Parts: sequence; structure tokens; C-alpha cells
Amino acid sequence: MIAFPPRPRYPRLALLVLAWIVLGGTWGPGTAQAKRVFVPRQYKSLQAAIDAAHAGDTVWVAAGTYYGPFVLKKRLVLFGDGGPDSTILDGRGSERVLHVEGVGRASILGFSIQNGKAPGGSGIYCLRDTALMIASCKIRNNWEAGVASWQCSPLQISDSEISENKGSGVTASDSHVQLVHVNLRGNESSSGGGVSLVSAELLARDCLFEGNRAGDGTGGGVYGEGSQIRTMNCTFRGNSAAAGGGGIAGRDSSDVRIRGTFFAANHSSTGGALLTDRSSLEVTSSIFTKNRSTTAGSALQIVGRRVAGVNPLVYSNTFYRNGVTAPDGAAVFAIEVAPEIVRNIFVVDSTEKNQAVLDMRAVPKYDCNLVYALDGSARLPAANTILASPSFCDAENENFRVRDLSPVLIAPCGPIGALGKGCTSFRVLPSH
Repeated sequence: MIAFPPRPRYPRLALLVLAWIVLGGTWGPGTAQAKRVFVPRQYKSLQAAIDAAHAGDTVWVAAGTYYGPFVLKKRLVLFGDGGPDSTILDGRGSERVLHVEGVGRASILGFSIQNGKAPGGSGIYCLRDTALMIASCKIRNNWEAGVASWQCSPLQISDSEISENKGSGVTASDSHVQLVHVNLRGNESSSGGGVSLVSAELLARDCLFEGNRAGDGTGGGVYGEGSQIRTMNCTFRGNSAAAGGGGIAGRDSSDVRIRGTFFAANHSSTGGALLTDRSSLEVTSSIFTKNRSTTAGSALQIVGRRVAGVNPLVYSNTFYRNGVTAPDGAAVFAIEVAPEIVRNIFVVDSTEKNQAVLDMRAVPKYDCNLVYALDGSARLPAANTILASPSFCDAENENFRVRDLSPVLIAPCGPIGALGKGCTSFRVLPSH
């Protein structure tokens, strides 16, 4: 079974930041003259400490609540000594919390950033040639994006929680964003509830997208317009979108590549888990379980392609009981494009009106897949389709590894599905 991303851990931040400073890492101050400036011991106000500090210094902030707005336009480390549960930057529900502009290699460590309200970006607003690291933070309850970036590269967020923000958890325009061990929960926007991208790049690794919502548009977890989306070992659970792509939506020449990612119980009108529209798509070694759509593709919906002659790739995935409510639908629905659908497992439930693959004005390459219908009525989409039970260890409890006698392990074309063997078919008892 694909491992779920863990909840972010907030390490002993003092040791973390001191290691950065001593080792002179790429995000550390990088100067022998760097010093620490203390709030409130030396400066009562955080903004006064930022103004007094020199490039490369660390502003060391004691536990407490500090009310914004704050502006950072120099290379500093802002360090919350009490961690995010007790070191809080607050916008009072009426102003932006933190504005960061034109800064290379700045860092924000160990804060809660909350209750911001401002156009464009109300928690952290990062713009113009800024490289910013955010680590061990909680960014929550901000109105119009928890973190917003414009022309930033890179924006790195790690070991953090971004939750209950309006106008997306993270927005990025003409920026490069990296998320590692980040939980995005309960964020909401018209499109891209968790993350919204325009002409941007996203790399997400070991992240959790849960309960995010696109209320009027597409991409409950992630929305990309003319953007590059990469996910690895992430989980998308219970995200929703009104108009397509409950988990992820890539549109207008986006490039979407999904690997080792788990999609469970996401839903939308079309493309319950994933929607691409005139974009590139590659999905490998991923699991889609119990995603739902009103029509068309319950797990994947693929409309057209980005580059003529380059077809979407759907290789070595597991699809389990994804369903549509309309009369015609499938786990994978393709229109005006011919995806390569190879070595996948499809378990379909006829009561959910679900087929394995359905295409319109397209002829997908459908090769060496296993299809199992719970009522025994599966169609034979291709001559080399295997019709048999995959013998999962415990699919209803999301263990999609297979038993040692599973046909997916001994198929003539090689192993099929996202995961290999995980349990035995029987026990041999010792004789007496």
C-alpha cells in the first residue's frame, strides 16, 4: 500500500536554525557578521526588529501573538522560538500578515500565520524575484490565499500545515513552488482550492491534500493553467470541484505528471480524481479508489492533448470501484485523444454504472490490463485483457497489495498494477 504522508512534525526549531547558521547552508545567512536580533527582549515590535536587522541576521521571536502587517525586504531568517502553536503572526481579519518582496534566500520558520485579509494574498505575499523558504509553519484562516507568489523562484514550503484558507491555500503565478511534507486541508477557492497555478511550476512530494474545494470551477486539490504539475508519493483524499477534476485539474497546455500518488473519495461533475484538458498527462504507479463523478470519467477524464502525436500515458495503476451516476461512464474517459493504457488493474462495480475505459472520437492503446467486475459482467476491451480477480490483500481497507497467487504477478506481459505482493494466500500448518 502507498504510505500516507505523515502529519507535519515541528522539530526543535532552535537546533534547526542554529544548524543552518553554523553550517552555512544555501538558505542560511552565509556571512560571518550574521547575528541574532531578539523580539521582544531587544525590540518590542517585530517590524522594528526587521528594520534594524542587517542582511543575513536571524530575527529570534519569543512565543506570543504579534499583529501585522509586517514587511520583509531583506535577506533574514524569521524564527519563532515557541514553534507554530505559540508564536503567532496575526492579521486581525483586516490586513495582510506578511509582505515579502525582492529578497533572495529568506526563511520563515516556526510561526502560525493567520487571520490575514488583503487582495491577492493575505497570509504571506511573496513577489518579484524572491526566493523564500517556509518551514514548520501553520498557515490558516486567511482570506484570499494563505501563501501567494508572483515571479518567485523558488518558493519552498516544508513540514507545514496550510488549512482553512479562502482563495486557495497556495497561489502561484510565474513562479516555481516546491512542497515537501505539507498538509493542505479544507482550503477553498473558485478553482484550485488547495493550490492554484497560472504559468507556474509545482513539485509536490509526500504531501496530503484533504477536503479542499473548488466551489465554482476545476481542481479541488490542485488547478494548473498553462502550468507544470508534478506529484510524487502524495495523497488526495475527499477533495471536490464543481466543474471537473476533484483532485487535480490541468488545463490550457499544462504538463501533468503523477507518480506513486493515492486518490481516494474525490468527486466532481467530471473527472472525479483527475482532469486534463488540452494538456500533457503521465500517470504511473498510482491508486484511484472510490472516486466519484456525475458523468464521464470517475477517476480520469482526458480531453485532447497538448502536443500533436504525443499521447497521454496511463501505466501500472490500480483503479478500484470508482463510479459515475450517469448511464455512461468509466474509470478512464478519453475524448479526442488516444491514451496509452497499459498494465493497469480495473475493479469495476456495475451498480455504479462504471466501465474500465470509455472513449469518444478516439482509439486508445489498451494493452495488457486486468479487468474484474464484481458482478462477473466485465467486457473484453482488448484481446490480451485478463479477466480475473486481482486478489488484493484488503482493498476495502485500502491495502492494494496483492496475494502471492494473484494473476497480476504472473501475467505474460509482466507485473500489472501499482503495487506488488503483500500477503500470502494461505498458511501451511506444521504437521503433528
